[in-house]
Amino acid sequence: MPKLRISPVRLDVALLFAIIYLSHDLLLLTVNSSRTNTPRTMDHLTIPDDAEHIRLLYLSTDEYDGGELTEYPNRMKWTQRELMEPRRTQKEVDAFFQTWLFFGCLITIFRCVGISVKTRDFVYKADDGRRYLTTARLPEFLEKWRALKRKGGDWVKEDHRDTALLPSALRRGKPVLSPVGYALEDHRQLMEQYCGPKSLVSPEVAVIIVSLYRTLYSWHRGISYSDWTSSTFCIPANAKAFFQARMETKGWCPAEAVGLTTELEVDGLYYVCCLQSPRYEDNHSKCNAERQNCGYSDSNYKYETQHAQPGCQCEFIEMPSDTLDIIRSGGIPIMSFIRGQLHAIKHESRKTRYIAISHVYVCPLNPTCVLVD
Repeated sequence: MPKLRISPVRLDVALLFAIIYLSHDLLLLTVNSSRTNTPRTMDHLTIPDDAEHIRLLYLSTDEYDGGELTEYPNRMKWTQRELMEPRRTQKEVDAFFQTWLFFGCLITIFRCVGISVKTRDFVYKADDGRRYLTTARLPEFLEKWRALKRKGGDWVKEDHRDTALLPSALRRGKPVLSPVGYALEDHRQLMEQYCGPKSLVSPEVAVIIVSLYRTLYSWHRGISYSDWTSSTFCIPANAKAFFQARMETKGWCPAEAVGLTTELEVDGLYYVCCLQSPRYEDNHSKCNAERQNCGYSDSNYKYETQHAQPGCQCEFIEMPSDTLDIIRSGGIPIMSFIRGQLHAIKHESRKTRYIAISHVYVCPLNPTCVLVD
């Protein structure tokens, strides 16, 4: 008779499953989770307790000029061909896009609401002498934004204002957005165009641009009580590539990493890519992005069911004998553990109340202490 196995789950892994469902709202609860006082690139996002924030270099060679966001390439004499084709060095490309779509977005959005931010607010010099990006002060600026009366901001682009003032028939169904909403929509379109497939931007630059957009977008919706939603948004390919590569270095299966990038928002992915895979014994040498074919890295490895306490020698309990009869009859068995005995009853939708526990596997081991605990 098959028996039940309940495997203990790390708290970090349990939180991961919660993130899958809550990641749309997690950015509204941004905190500094770093374990040290040293700034890190994405300090405003939540990470596991034992993890360290990712560090990304400050690459910009020029400070953002404060002008209108969509016209920045023209002001800097970059042609459309240079933005889409490899006609400049990778260093030049990454420096340009970091200035434009990271610092330009920060300065533009906060200028809409009358808050002055500068490049130096988001850069720090590390002990190695190099300069890195940091969002340690971002929550401070977001709180200033929250305290304002005009949370939607003022117009910084005449085209946005003119569009908002058009009669609905002439807008062709386009929604009327706030000044901040229009600026964010501009940024989203630029980000998807230049950080997507065949983009020249490196994954390290793309990920900080995408992370910033999702944070500002979520705060805009939260503090402005806006029902505007950027329904066509999906994480651009180069940002996905960054998360997938980071997850693989943390022991996650390549196929699993691809799946998670379709399930999670940016903040959830950032949390996972800082989290060591709980299946530390897996060997992914035969896995790829399309196929999960994991095996144990140690061919002699044998799983041993964990007891609730080290050294426990309690007996294993079999599944009730009528469990398979319930299944064969087309029913769903509901388990209960009463006075040291495991019982099975057939589920009845109108009167059976139960709690579903994910990832309970069938195997020949089921220690009493785990059920009692």
